[in-house]
Amino acid sequence: MSLTLAVFLTVAGSKPNWVPNNLAGYAIGFGSEASQIRRKDRETGYWIGRSIDCDGAHVSVILTRDTKMFRNFYPLQPGDVPISKLRNLGTDRGVAIGMTENQVSTKIGKPQKRKLDGPYVRTSYEWKNIKNGEGHIYSQELVFKKGKLIEISVGREAVPGC
Repeated sequence: MSLTLAVFLTVAGSKPNWVPNNLAGYAIGFGSEASQIRRKDRETGYWIGRSIDCDGAHVSVILTRDTKMFRNFYPLQPGDVPISKLRNLGTDRGVAIGMTENQVSTKIGKPQKRKLDGPYVRTSYEWKNIKNGEGHIYSQELVFKKGKLIEISVGREAVPGC
């Protein structure tokens, strides 16, 4: 019985398969490979931005074509490279721009939330890995239009925050 319980606790504490480590080839975590970025893929028109707040406690990465939203939340800074070729248009978990909701669900499971927002369908996932008041909250939002994935945003927040 204790072996069964130990196995259950290990599985329950494991990251769900939807939690990505990178988006479009850029790390979601914080470290030397994860500075704030803003890039635009010339061929596709997609922007990627990584924002780091609170000395790395809060990290968010977004892949979108919504230029207005992107510039409001990820304004270009001196030293940013605004135009480059993105490595890919998806996550390391196999979720990619252009997929249908069914394809995404097959890859990473059903979302915890699904919301209609005008012409958009927004799906979201969240996982809390917190013990003794410390840990991280991981989130992912996927935006679909006309049945196809058009935007991916992921985040990682430290608990407690700042």
